[in-house]
Amino acid sequence: MSCNANGRPYGFDRLPYEVASYIFELAVLLDDDEKEDDRQPIHRKCIKMPTVLASVSRHWRRIALQYTPSLWSHLEFIPRQNHLKRQKLQLFAHLDRSKKCLLDIFIDLRAPTGVNSAVTNRAYRRYASAIPDILEVLFLRMDRWRSLTIFCDRWEPFIQAFQILNTSTPAGAPCMEILEVLECQSYGDRNVLPPVINPAPRSERMASRLSLKSLFPSGDIMIGRQNILPRLRRLSLRGVPMNWIALLEQLSATAVFPSLHYLELSLFCAGGQAPTSREFSAILTAFPNLRKLALKIFRLSDYKIGRVQEPVTLLQLDEISLEYGSGYNDTEHTKDVLQHINAPTLARLSIMPRTHDALHSGPDPQPLITYALEWCSKSMAELRFHTA
Repeated sequence: MSCNANGRPYGFDRLPYEVASYIFELAVLLDDDEKEDDRQPIHRKCIKMPTVLASVSRHWRRIALQYTPSLWSHLEFIPRQNHLKRQKLQLFAHLDRSKKCLLDIFIDLRAPTGVNSAVTNRAYRRYASAIPDILEVLFLRMDRWRSLTIFCDRWEPFIQAFQILNTSTPAGAPCMEILEVLECQSYGDRNVLPPVINPAPRSERMASRLSLKSLFPSGDIMIGRQNILPRLRRLSLRGVPMNWIALLEQLSATAVFPSLHYLELSLFCAGGQAPTSREFSAILTAFPNLRKLALKIFRLSDYKIGRVQEPVTLLQLDEISLEYGSGYNDTEHTKDVLQHINAPTLARLSIMPRTHDALHSGPDPQPLITYALEWCSKSMAELRFHTA
């Protein structure tokens, strides 16, 4: 403990452990200027600050390790090829120090920028080899998961590594509030074309994809339908190879998810990736209290011209965000998606170009704007068309 010339501790070191611990907790809190639904589950400050605080002095280290377990509840795994072993050990150390606190888990599998494809593929293979060991340890604490965020450039190299997420668990993730599984390949790298016909049955094509079954309680325990993921408030799926059939089975086992207010389904543009009309309706029905819905480069796999669909009524839906510029029948696909939604209290429908170039060289957005204006007139919603 640091002392002044009179042998007395400096100001901070004289504080009771409880007060000092609370100040440490405030040091890793995010700013409160974001709305609850927009707030991200984890921040770099949450990851680095605990180690910084514990490195100041022996006294501060004791406060951080013994009296402030919540400091260590933000778990990050951003693998680098030459440091995988050390990074895994660091994550496990943070996990032990978090004691019984709820956990925010952040896994970033994006390859380093500025490297060639051979180096990138080699990195992906090493990253994928580390994932099962990490998830096996984290699964033992699934009852404490508050958020799970997974980033990657492409999902193909990691599908097998994340198969453990498709296994049944007794209690699931009862404390889960935020789930984000995101493919971050730039939109410019995608060529969105009419879907390629695959003769295999759809159930076979879906079998190896992510179902997230582990987050839902298995049928072996007695649990109220309303208690399945009771805290889930934000769900983002972006370009993920989802097993929509299995996910629909999980959603059907629950009456509703009343706490979910934000849903994103983005980069589901090819027929084999996207849900069907029935599956999309079931997803909306499971989340009756939605406030924000983001459908960016999204279409349905069983798109039909002139389909008449019974819409799902979402009484609290306030905002819908769309993107255009996929180069493949934007207006008809958007019309097909929007007719699944009845939002009588909608305030805003936002439409933005997929890229800056889409505004100038992409498909003519005017038919989409015309239809969107007609659709918005049903609820007196404002149409916001972004030009950049």
